[in-house]
Amino acid sequence: MKLANNTNNKKNIATLLIIIEVLLIASPSQMLGTFLSPLVLLLLGITSGIIIISLSRSSFTETTTIPKKEEKYLQILLYIIGCVFLFFTIKGVIDKFPIDVKYSDIIPQVNKMLTRFLAAEMPYQPITDWGWEMFPTYMPLQWMPFAIPQLLHFDYRYFAFFVWVATGIMLVSSPFFNQNSRFYRLTFILLSVIYVYKQSLIFNCTYEIMMAAYYMLLLYSFRSKSDVIKGLALSLCLLSRYSVLLFVPLYFLFLFLNNGAKKTINTGLVIILMFLVFYILPFMTQDPMIFIKSYSYHSMAALGEWQHFEGGALPVHLESKLGVACYFYKFYPGQLIDKLKALQHVHLFLCILSVTLCGIYYYLNNKLDKIKTPTLFLIGAFNIYITIFYCFIQIPYQYLFIVPAFISITTLLYLGNLNAEKPNSPIDTNKI
Repeated sequence: MKLANNTNNKKNIATLLIIIEVLLIASPSQMLGTFLSPLVLLLLGITSGIIIISLSRSSFTETTTIPKKEEKYLQILLYIIGCVFLFFTIKGVIDKFPIDVKYSDIIPQVNKMLTRFLAAEMPYQPITDWGWEMFPTYMPLQWMPFAIPQLLHFDYRYFAFFVWVATGIMLVSSPFFNQNSRFYRLTFILLSVIYVYKQSLIFNCTYEIMMAAYYMLLLYSFRSKSDVIKGLALSLCLLSRYSVLLFVPLYFLFLFLNNGAKKTINTGLVIILMFLVFYILPFMTQDPMIFIKSYSYHSMAALGEWQHFEGGALPVHLESKLGVACYFYKFYPGQLIDKLKALQHVHLFLCILSVTLCGIYYYLNNKLDKIKTPTLFLIGAFNIYITIFYCFIQIPYQYLFIVPAFISITTLLYLGNLNAEKPNSPIDTNKI
């Protein structure tokens, strides 16, 4: 009984920390300020991740809280009503802010790449249309899906929103979702709606909510038995943003130790095939250096953003209260380029360190048969890694943090599902 209470306490603390974290990302605290707020977010994300990893050493009993059909349909309806409300909120933003490269080059860059691609031209070449030269920095699945609204002549931002809505409906209607307690089901729905509403202004210039949908699918795939689904979900993320890249070795170690060599190789082959089809064959065969060129331009653009002031004491995007870049700008000695390079090196080191330490922990505990619910380890480790990756990102644009926010929101489904697992039965054994 004491052990069960301790497990429930850990679960409740992790849940509370995640809810606080999401609300702080949704509405960065003026009270905490520019310098304290990112440290609080860093601490919340790492602490909840560590607690979730510790829960992977526990077994759980079968749930008896699966809702009746009427309640299931009611919660789907609640989610849809929330999304309809969000649609009209977002429509107001989109109507007020037509796409204009003077405010942001994100969607104009996607449009330019798509225009070239649909005209059978190489999309990865310098763009000089707007009075300066830039090299396209976006991975294929950041821009290719927008061929649909491009051909149908409607705004990319609506398309990104509909992708996120469809992903949410899939989760809300899934058996996995409905094994959660009522509290967690409602929290997932309400927190999703609250976050998008609070951050609705990001729709003035970005489609990042589609990237969030990709990562929600990745987390959902962690419990799948299908090698193909795991590979496709990870490919969506790798071929859109490279945020998850350094986590891949730990993910494959996890797959190898739990699923064996054959299934791990199958997952890897799916990813290789996706890269061949969407990136290597159509683009890298024409220019093998496009990834390096994109990354180099991104770093150069970061230096420019570190010189972008709008009346504050710090560059405008370093005052977002979401990333620790402000510390390097303010306190690290040397020229501006020295400060930026220091942040880049610390960012890389801490990401690798978090993956390495988690990998050692998992290998040793798995060898001693102490891991009872393996997917909880993966969820916890991923939350730690993503927290570090985004908190130390070189330009903490507010819109970027929609991805870690929805990783955290989706993590709540795993916490709410803990009492749905049979003793010594890993979450992976369930089918989607």
